Amino acid sequence: MQPPDPDLAQFVETVMDHTEMAPGWGKRLFPHLLMTRSRSGSTMEHYQTKLSAILGEDVACLGGDYSASEGCLGLNKSCTATNLFHHAVWNCYSELLPEDQWFVDQPRCISIDSAQIGEITP
Repeated sequence: MQPPDPDLAQFVETVMDHTEMAPGWGKRLFPHLLMTRSRSGSTMEHYQTKLSAILGEDVACLGGDYSASEGCLGLNKSCTATNLFHHAVWNCYSELLPEDQWFVDQPRCISIDSAQIGEITP
């Protein structure tokens, strides 16, 4: 868990302190937000208008990905930094499925802390 951040709390309170939320208020909370993967498929399509109003028209609302009930881990292949890693959620356990295990009936997963940068398999 992160320690309390009074400045962040005040910022969120300021943005949210309105009876009627103006369009794009989500972008004010997350000014560097470029996309969200919070909807998927036609059953969620009716949320598109609402998400666009909350996040702003310049934030892409992407879907079509599959994730487990526990969450979803993504990667950016164009990122070249070898020393940047940040868990968005601090109170969870994540493991990786090496590429050589993708089509195995009983795959062996590895923990994130045992993975090596640049290695495809352990």
